[in-house]
Amino acid sequence: RCELHVVGDGPLSSQLRSKAPSNVVFHGNLGKTSVMNLMASSEIMVIPSLIAEGGDQEGLPLTLMESTYSNTAVIATNLPGIEDVISDGENGLLVPPGDPASLRGALESLLADAGRRASFATELGKQSHRFSVETVVAQYREVLKEALNRSAGAGLNL
Repeated sequence: RCELHVVGDGPLSSQLRSKAPSNVVFHGNLGKTSVMNLMASSEIMVIPSLIAEGGDQEGLPLTLMESTYSNTAVIATNLPGIEDVISDGENGLLVPPGDPASLRGALESLLADAGRRASFATELGKQSHRFSVETVVAQYREVLKEALNRSAGAGLNL
């Protein structure tokens, strides 16, 4: 038997709570430490991002970057940004946005295969260095250097 832990809140929260079976736990909004502890104790994390009516979408979910440190298998929506981290079938599973049947199939597949969950978690963890403070600071430093060099070359005084 598995449990589904839902983190976050929204306008449909009370409606979802009333329809959920007993193995669904709603946590509401949690602090960062609580979220990280919950992720670390989970075997699978699902990140079902949607595209808004106006076309807006999440770029690269912070939760996905954090999952690289949590030794957790990930199922996520196949959207730009997400597909830069998850390679379908190699370090996680990608499903089409707005397709609950595909999401269910991916979840059932991983629930039935502990070896695959472990493999995905290990492979995803190999990407954690991409999101370390040191790596991100170095990348920002390079962007700023390039901008300064371009402005100096153009005769701008910043």
